[in-house]
Amino acid sequence: SLPYCVAAAAVRGEAGVDAFTAAARAEGRILELAARVEVVEDPRHTAAFPGATPARVTVRFADGAVERAGVEHALGDPERPLAPAAIHRKFLQLASRALPGRAAEDMLERVLRLERLRAAEIAGHGRLARSGRWSR
Repeated sequence: SLPYCVAAAAVRGEAGVDAFTAAARAEGRILELAARVEVVEDPRHTAAFPGATPARVTVRFADGAVERAGVEHALGDPERPLAPAAIHRKFLQLASRALPGRAAEDMLERVLRLERLRAAEIAGHGRLARSGRWSR
């Protein structure tokens, strides 16, 4: 849910894949904060979609202070792309959960040089990854 994602990002500093493990989903601080997150549609934001993916957040602190921030385009949108290093980190975070050993790093290296690979080598990637016998 959006309230959980906002709370996880506030508590953990990000709402990446690790924020959705069973342990993270049971973290009291995240759940308590998520219960206090209110999602409100802004009709102007809805009308801007799909040309833009605007979002705004307002945080009200216990001492009465208020902070606001917003973006016109979500990080990762074509107008606000991720840096190559961030894409690589995200790929490794996700792929390492499914591929054994160094297979995620090997897969990333091969994807980065995909245009130079032979067709037979490309076809073998899926079989090797599934078998657990990944080699360079």
